[in-house]
Amino acid sequence: MWIYLLRHGPTQGNLEGNYIGRTDQPLLPDAAPPQTVPEAQRVYCSPMLRCKQSAALLYPEIHPMILEGLRECDFGAFEGKNYHQLKDDSAYREWLASGGKISPPGGEEIQAFKDRCCQVFRQAVNQSFRDKMESVAFVTHGGVIMSILEYFGPSTKGFYDWQVPNWGGWAIQERFYIWTEIETLRDPRRI
Repeated sequence: MWIYLLRHGPTQGNLEGNYIGRTDQPLLPDAAPPQTVPEAQRVYCSPMLRCKQSAALLYPEIHPMILEGLRECDFGAFEGKNYHQLKDDSAYREWLASGGKISPPGGEEIQAFKDRCCQVFRQAVNQSFRDKMESVAFVTHGGVIMSILEYFGPSTKGFYDWQVPNWGGWAIQERFYIWTEIETLRDPRRI
C-alpha cells in the first residue's frame, strides 16, 4: 500500500510566516493545486478549512474522511504571530532553543500533540489495510506530518528533518518501508 502524507496549500498566514495552528484560515484565493497528484483510493483529512479545501482540490472525486486527530498543534501565545513579532520574547527564544521540545505558553503540550497525530495515523492505516486499500492520502498540516514521520520514519531523522512546503509531502510504500519526498507532488513515486 502507498501512503501519501500531503501538506495543505498556502494560506495568508503561511505567506506571512505566522504560526497557524488552531486558527481556521482558508487557502489563498489563487492556491491552485499541483498538476500531478498521487492516486488515492481513500483520503483522510484534518478538520481545518485549509485542509478540507486542499483535499477538495487534490481529490475532487473522493469524499474525505475527517479525522480530528489530524488537526495542527495549538501554538498558544505564539498563534498568529511570526518570528519578527516574537523574536524579543524570552519564552519564544526558549521555545526555539529547545528545538520544539517544550510547549508554547498556553498551547498544546508538545508530546500530547505528537502522540495524538501518531495514534490517529496508526488507526487510519490499520483500517486501510483491513479494507485492502492500495493507496491512501492524508491531507493535513506540516507539524502533523513531521510528528508522524519522526515516530514512524527512519530513526536517523528528527522532527525538523521532515518539513515539507505547501502542497508538498511524503510517499511511503509500506511493504518496503520506502520514504520518498514529494516535491510539490511532481513525481510521487520517485525513489
